[in-house]
Amino acid sequence: MPITEVFVSIFSCQTLPGSTSGLTYNYIDTSLQCWGGLHIFYCALFTVSLAGFCLVFALISFFYNESRPYGTDALARLDTNFESLLLLYKLFVTIIGHFCYTSNLQWLIIAIHIIGAIYFCNMYLKYLPYYNSRASVIFGAGWFIYLWLAINILLVQALQTTSYQGQSYVIVVGAILIFPATH
Repeated sequence: MPITEVFVSIFSCQTLPGSTSGLTYNYIDTSLQCWGGLHIFYCALFTVSLAGFCLVFALISFFYNESRPYGTDALARLDTNFESLLLLYKLFVTIIGHFCYTSNLQWLIIAIHIIGAIYFCNMYLKYLPYYNSRASVIFGAGWFIYLWLAINILLVQALQTTSYQGQSYVIVVGAILIFPATH
């Protein structure tokens, strides 16, 4: 997702602190004035690049399907629906997350991560995405760890005014216990 974040970040503009001119500058490169000649060129270039990125990865996710998969191939997939939805989810989280973070809507970002994690964990539990069961278990454990982290981020955000310690221990112990539970 950092690659798509770079493509989306060109559209984020802000007024510099202490500026009275009313001009906006790019959120990342504060020397770049927004909606000027160079910025418009970068916006067009990054839009085309993001479209190309999406096209390439959509083609990979739609058409990388094993016609005669082998049980010994650890990454042979049963279905491409999961990959296609994952691509769309990554783009949605990147774009919404980028623009909501600059608007201080962290609760919406956390909710999107939790809903997405629950959805993909549910998809994992319905069917194994890979022929190799060990690869599927590792893949599923990754999604459950993602859900665990999203829930812990929600707790940290909710309890940010409370003084407590040990949250990192809870996250690490929970992540360690999730992998054996997915077997």
